[in-house]
Amino acid sequence: MIPHPTDGAGAPDALGLPQCLRRPDAAVSLYCLPFLGESADFYHPLCRALPQWIEARPVELPGHGTRREEPAIRDGHLLAHHLADIISTDDPRRPFALFGHCSGGLIAFETARLLNQRRQYRPLLLAVSALCPPPLIAGLIRKLSPRQVARLCTELAGHRALRQASSHAIIAGDFLIPLRYHYRNDTPLPCPISTFTGQNDPIMHADSMTSWNSLTSHRVRNRIYPGGHFYITHHWTDVARNLTHDLSTTLRQSPAPGPSPPPPPS
Repeated sequence: MIPHPTDGAGAPDALGLPQCLRRPDAAVSLYCLPFLGESADFYHPLCRALPQWIEARPVELPGHGTRREEPAIRDGHLLAHHLADIISTDDPRRPFALFGHCSGGLIAFETARLLNQRRQYRPLLLAVSALCPPPLIAGLIRKLSPRQVARLCTELAGHRALRQASSHAIIAGDFLIPLRYHYRNDTPLPCPISTFTGQNDPIMHADSMTSWNSLTSHRVRNRIYPGGHFYITHHWTDVARNLTHDLSTTLRQSPAPGPSPPPPPS
């Protein structure tokens, strides 16, 4: 299991990744991007729920958590370059995947596209949570009603991150990324995409997730859970199980090197 920072796992390593229990025999690395305003320990429940053949690597972004003394980066494309540089220094023999919640999913998407443009270490799978297809983000932001924003604020008020920072700081941090985001046309990603959505998310519609199909040359798998924008905090085990299935299936279909995972559960 991935220990909590209070177990001595909180200090970041030289790559800006929080120290966690390393799994040297893992078949795949899973880089996890939290929403802006949150730290990498947001993903500790997911880390604990994943099997031993997946090494979760929650990314601590500048200005957050253990890197809070560093200047925060509020540009999605710059953050993608930051993450791509981290991945480029990792072991190229081990396949990797990207997973992000909300604006973290947007950073994961742009990182996958950047690595594809560089024609280097490419992701095995892109998984995004509570994020509409990036080409639709600008239109969605413009159409947000005061009622939708109020519902999101209500969800944030119940989130543990508010014990560490003000609701204004969290909302500003999470919203500045999509507000400044400009989608750029590019070739479809050469990897599968898995999406995870709350059925009652106040700022997006689950039926919009089908638009991810145009952003990849591979399959898209959409999953919907009970709950709102932070549905994931109540469904870590289910999300981990579905991520494990998708990674196992994709890894077995890929010529990528590395140890073989167990077969996906039936």
